[in-house]
Amino acid sequence: WMRPHILAGFHQASAAGPLCEEPMRGVAFVVHSASGTFREEEDGSAPTANPYGPMSGQVMVATKDACRYCLLRKGFSRISEAMLSVDLHCEQEMLGKVYAVLSKRRAKVQGEVLR
Repeated sequence: WMRPHILAGFHQASAAGPLCEEPMRGVAFVVHSASGTFREEEDGSAPTANPYGPMSGQVMVATKDACRYCLLRKGFSRISEAMLSVDLHCEQEMLGKVYAVLSKRRAKVQGEVLR
């Protein structure tokens, strides 16, 4: 009965990672065991689990927090920055302004051809 709630907690953790609430990629979690405690019914019958009971939200939050904690504890978390390759064409009078904008954006000019 806990499997859907554990999966939902994992999906919440992977949609918003531990560093900047960024989506996570290339991460695998191994759950070795999961157990819960049940109260015995008032009439003495076998215990049952309500799939939408108050414990379902607690399982999701606990799973999400455990996934985030494991990533931060191991120290393997890092943020990936997108890389973009662009060919720019501009007039020679605007070349200084183009370089100023590129330097603000931490761009690296690979080559320059003047015509």
